[in-house]
Amino acid sequence: MPHFVFELGVQVQVLRRGDMFATRAQRLYDLYRAYDGIDAIPAEVRADLEATLFRCPLQTVWQDCMALFTERDPAQLVSAERDPKARMALIFRWYLGLEHSW
Repeated sequence: MPHFVFELGVQVQVLRRGDMFATRAQRLYDLYRAYDGIDAIPAEVRADLEATLFRCPLQTVWQDCMALFTERDPAQLVSAERDPKARMALIFRWYLGLEHSW
């Protein structure tokens, strides 16, 4: 899947009953469209993301994301370090990739 699919807001089909993937993907896409970066998301929304979606602090999520992309596609990290919006997209794509594989 090309790296820009998330940023385009591509809709996904529900794969099975009870699968929250599409709902979570839409939530992250809405946040992506509304804010210029992960640090621009209001504190209460960030806290909710950490508690309900990521289930860990965003700093931990970013470290895990960096570890994965260092191995798979380091060029993505270069862009993410320069552009807060690209960093947010990378974090969200990382999460959705993990959730999809669960």
